[in-house]
Amino acid sequence: MPGIGNPPEAPTPPPDNAPVTDNQPLGPPPENASPQAKSEYNLKKIAAAMQEYHEKNGKFPPAASYDAKDKPLLSWRVHLLPYLGLQGLYKQFKLNEPWDSPHNVQLVPGIPAVYRTVDGPSDGRTCFQVA
Repeated sequence: MPGIGNPPEAPTPPPDNAPVTDNQPLGPPPENASPQAKSEYNLKKIAAAMQEYHEKNGKFPPAASYDAKDKPLLSWRVHLLPYLGLQGLYKQFKLNEPWDSPHNVQLVPGIPAVYRTVDGPSDGRTCFQVA
């Protein structure tokens, strides 16, 4: 069990050619949609990706994955990337390194729009969290 000194279990991502959340009938909000409507859209996409993760792995993603020494590595956001149609970005992460490792921290500016605050900074921070 991650968080108690055991290495993280790798989630089972969908195959590269599998239908993923982006292909589900959830059209994007209009460009002139309010920030609230855009945030609701993002939350629906995240919820659909979490549901697909659950269907493939039998559980929801943990808030973070941990190494054998109980050091946090990557958050749920990284593990949901394949379910958001972002397998390429997911494959760039070194899953056995923390998010702020020299390699992984370079990927932070590429945070998907679905995780960004629609009316906030786009510097890699997000307000969406799970416990």
